[in-house]
Amino acid sequence: IKTLFLETCIEIQAENFQNTAPLEAQLTKIEFDLQTIEKRFVLGEITQELFSKYSEQFLKEVFKIKKELRHSTFNLSNLEKAVDKAIEYALQLPVLRENGGLVEKRRIQKMVFPNGIVYDFKNSTYRTQREMDYFHISHCLKWF
Repeated sequence: IKTLFLETCIEIQAENFQNTAPLEAQLTKIEFDLQTIEKRFVLGEITQELFSKYSEQFLKEVFKIKKELRHSTFNLSNLEKAVDKAIEYALQLPVLRENGGLVEKRRIQKMVFPNGIVYDFKNSTYRTQREMDYFHISHCLKWF
């Protein structure tokens, strides 16, 4: 399980890396634009009002992109330790859910099924759109 989980994490990181390239390019462009308006303001080419208006916009965009970049990557340096902790935690989920209160149960449900659980009235069953990759791997391993 550990090896599969490590491989899955590395694959996800590779996908995230590909998705971050456009964000980083956009960030570079916005930072260049911000430097340009700062230079134009210093040289007296634009007013304080225009500088404030556009620099605020650019700074908001920079903040938003940096936030997206932080959330789309994780540090692989301690990946093996993190996987060990995740497996240890996952093995405790039944006990944690049984002994936990409503808040804990919701937190576990959100972690296992990030897109939620939907009740299918037609078939009288519960459906999920997506489960966390670890749990998908562990369900697949039940067949071996």
